[in-house]
Amino acid sequence: YFKDFRPGLGAGIQYLLPVGPARLDFAFNPDRRADRHEPDFVIHFSLGMAF
Repeated sequence: YFKDFRPGLGAGIQYLLPVGPARLDFAFNPDRRADRHEPDFVIHFSLGMAF
């Protein structure tokens, strides 16, 4: 079931707003597979609680 999991490196920041936390995450893919058209890095932004 977990055979497709691979490592990733990243960092993020979180800021508490009146409506909830705002998060900005950046991740680098050190094991990129070109045949699957995976990007070198990903930026993710979210508002509110993660659950």
